[in-house]
Amino acid sequence: MKNLIIALSLFLALGASAQTKTSKTTTARETTDPKIAFETAAQKDVNNLIAFTPVSSETQTALKELFINKHITMKDIVGLSQERKDVVVQGMEYRLSILLEPATFEKLKSNKDLYRSLIN
Repeated sequence: MKNLIIALSLFLALGASAQTKTSKTTTARETTDPKIAFETAAQKDVNNLIAFTPVSSETQTALKELFINKHITMKDIVGLSQERKDVVVQGMEYRLSILLEPATFEKLKSNKDLYRSLIN
């Protein structure tokens, strides 16, 4: 009878341990998923811009897509020359100027720290 109780308790302990490891693995996978990291960083950029100057909801959606592409591109060009990085930054400036109204874009350019963080 003692052996049966010991075997049952070991079985339940191992089952609970395996369940805990599965949930920890899922959580780790979610935090290391690059797509989620890019979306989070892009949303942070959009929130920083909205805190500085209001933009429409359609523009917010387009800006989020732009910033997701920016973060993906910046990750891809880590080993490239400064000249190539400058071309990517110029492209970001151009796309940002198209998405924002001219007055809003000029207001954003006046805040150099925010502007630099959004295009780099």
